[in-house]
Amino acid sequence: MDDASAMGGTCIALSPEEALAEALRCHQAGRLGEAAAVYEAILESDGRNVAALHLLGLIRQQQGDVDRAMDLVARAAVLRPDVSAIQASLAELCLAKGRYEDACRCARVALRSGPDNPTLRLILGSALRALGNPEQAISELRRAVEIRPDWSAAHNELGNALRALGRGEEAKAAYRTAIRLVPDSALALANLGLMLMDEGSFVEAHALLTRAVALEPGTGSMWERLADFYERVDQFDEAVPCWERALELAPTETASLHLALGRALQKVGREAESEAHYRTASALDPTSAVAQVSLGVLLAERGDVAEAENAYRSAIRLNPTYAPPHARLANLLGARLPDGDLEALRHRLDDPEIASEPRTRLLFALGQVLDARGEHASAAACFREANARQLEQIPTYRRFDPTQLDRFTTRLIQAVYSGFFQRIAGAGLASRVPVFIVGLPRSGTTLIEQVLASHARVATGGELAFGPELFRSLPAVLNASCDPEDCIPRLGQASIRLMAGDYLNRLQALNTAGADRVIDKLPENYQYLGLLLALFPEATVIHCRRDIRDVALSCWMADFRRVTWANDPTHIGAAFRSYRRIMDHWRDTVPATIHEVWYEEAVTDIEPIARRLVAALGLEWDPSCLEFHATRRPIRTLSSTQVRQPIHRRSIGRWKHYERELAELFAALPDDV
Repeated sequence: MDDASAMGGTCIALSPEEALAEALRCHQAGRLGEAAAVYEAILESDGRNVAALHLLGLIRQQQGDVDRAMDLVARAAVLRPDVSAIQASLAELCLAKGRYEDACRCARVALRSGPDNPTLRLILGSALRALGNPEQAISELRRAVEIRPDWSAAHNELGNALRALGRGEEAKAAYRTAIRLVPDSALALANLGLMLMDEGSFVEAHALLTRAVALEPGTGSMWERLADFYERVDQFDEAVPCWERALELAPTETASLHLALGRALQKVGREAESEAHYRTASALDPTSAVAQVSLGVLLAERGDVAEAENAYRSAIRLNPTYAPPHARLANLLGARLPDGDLEALRHRLDDPEIASEPRTRLLFALGQVLDARGEHASAAACFREANARQLEQIPTYRRFDPTQLDRFTTRLIQAVYSGFFQRIAGAGLASRVPVFIVGLPRSGTTLIEQVLASHARVATGGELAFGPELFRSLPAVLNASCDPEDCIPRLGQASIRLMAGDYLNRLQALNTAGADRVIDKLPENYQYLGLLLALFPEATVIHCRRDIRDVALSCWMADFRRVTWANDPTHIGAAFRSYRRIMDHWRDTVPATIHEVWYEEAVTDIEPIARRLVAALGLEWDPSCLEFHATRRPIRTLSSTQVRQPIHRRSIGRWKHYERELAELFAALPDDV
């Protein structure tokens, strides 16, 4: 017989009062099993014993059985609603279960007897914040820290409420106080890290979040926060294992975690695994419109248009007021969008309660449909409002600064001069595997990628972040404190070989079919061509060009979100002037051929261009390059639908339809890009 069973049998010989006293002694001594056995024995003979119900509930809470604890304490509260300690315990359990209104009610009842109880103030403040009442929450939490100034948890929760109200400096001060009081407070470290991440202080944010994970490696929410960080900085290969760990640690499988992992896997090209997680999320929560939209996006990228349409329609049926499936369906079908769906999209936009972010998505989508239908004036009105709203939604740290870009371009030009390549001659890797397709967004990069990726000996990684990541890593590689562009002149053979090897290893990891060439089609790699050609002097560089007015219009009409210069005509003009300067510099400086392709020529007669580019890659001709629209591979750009259609010339001179409505856009453009 174990000690707990023996204790349960012993208490039968005691009076109820004596048994309760004995159980309490065990409880206070930390012998929870023995105490629980006595409480259970007491309740067998008297199921209405309030003290036993309450105290056994506390033990079950300590043991992690919140549901059983809630049942026991709630029974005690029904019997004695006037006991503040029971109401306080019930308030804490309701908070843990997400029953925030009940937590507020119980905490307020308990506070009648103990208004200076900091724990109750913390519970009430936390519940009010969760209910969307940060002002009231701040009042309660300030009272909690007044009563107990050295309580780290209260300062941390105060930081959460201040952050919810947009009072960033005060929130950071509260988090820092929490950390000063308890330096190993993983929760406060993580919360401060997330706030710094939102402000663009990524280095400090990463340090705080990784420390939080190290302190609590068994807490799934810490891994979720770190995964969020990696996604924010486009390091999805780092986010995947974080989401996987969070899912492993979850007490029960949740649709939200499967969705998060699915999205990260999708970003790194593991489509089959991504689809499996989306379908699992949908099975776990059959009412989830988000799961259906996520699945639809994956199917659309893969070219399964009919299945993607079905997924979006399923999402609309599940939640007719949810904006994303309406927008996705409109973007998928364009001019083929049925009138009923167009009316539903307009109906969503007529809702005065719709938030700015979903309204922006719907406006971009409606504009695309109207443009495809030839209703250009109405389309322009949609795009104008969509861009204005998108501009307002860009976080301060990410807002486009033309002066800063101009300064960066000047410093980059000064750093990578012709003498630089003479000095490092022979330092890079003599590999022809990398193929860089660069240019402005919407200049035909996806079309050229699809043509070349149809070749049997060519693979593509899509729009890889390897180039920007290598550029940002320069100070760390050189152990220097300067900006990345100022590090370039300091590069030597060892550092160049190190970075080239790292890049090539990451590229080859995507080359599962063993292709001879692998494409990196990140358009903005045009900024880093000097560095990339220092690493790979024998790489192939393809520069896509297009009528600057059509590029500008297409960017302004696109729901880019992450291209922060695309929402303002003057910003577009500034970005294009910088692009012109840097590309002119590379043509004059890099010791390599930059193969230029004009979009207008490509869509008029693709074969001679395709043959020229295949020869530039050093490969034999493959007729499959002319059947590029039939190539099955995921395409994660806004051109995914177009490049799966036979080639057409409808987009040439598209700007003329908007010459009057968008005069200010075209006036802002340089005339010689």
